[in-house]
Amino acid sequence: MKKYFLLKGIFFLLIIIGLFLEGISDIEFFSLKTKAAVSNFRERREEKVVKLIDSKTIETQDGKKIRLIGLDCEENQKKLKFLLGKEIEVELDFQELDLDGAILGYVFWEGLFINADFIRRGYCKVLISFPNIRYRDLFLQLEQEAKERKIGIWKQ
Repeated sequence: MKKYFLLKGIFFLLIIIGLFLEGISDIEFFSLKTKAAVSNFRERREEKVVKLIDSKTIETQDGKKIRLIGLDCEENQKKLKFLLGKEIEVELDFQELDLDGAILGYVFWEGLFINADFIRRGYCKVLISFPNIRYRDLFLQLEQEAKERKIGIWKQ
């Protein structure tokens, strides 16, 4: 009888280990498939901005494209223009790259949180992009305040 329980326990343990290993391989496959890399939380990179790609994407001196997380901006806006030639810090979240290979980040310049500031000023709507939701609550609060103040895109 003891052998039965021992074998049952070993079998159960092997199933758990197998499920764990299968889960890891699925995560690795997902990362490769989507070109997404998992970064260390709160990691920041220093970059120099040399080009404005669109309303929420910049290019750095070494050719990296950085797309600001959490923003849904009209494409004709050039609000990021003031960052040209400036040194910025880019904070990464869970998913480091988008499908186009652009770095997904929260951008800081001289202590100013650019993503949050654009929402606060009513330049952009909030775009929730799971799994990059570290500042979701802050962004939603700032958007609500901009709506209440009727500024930027919320003037109407």
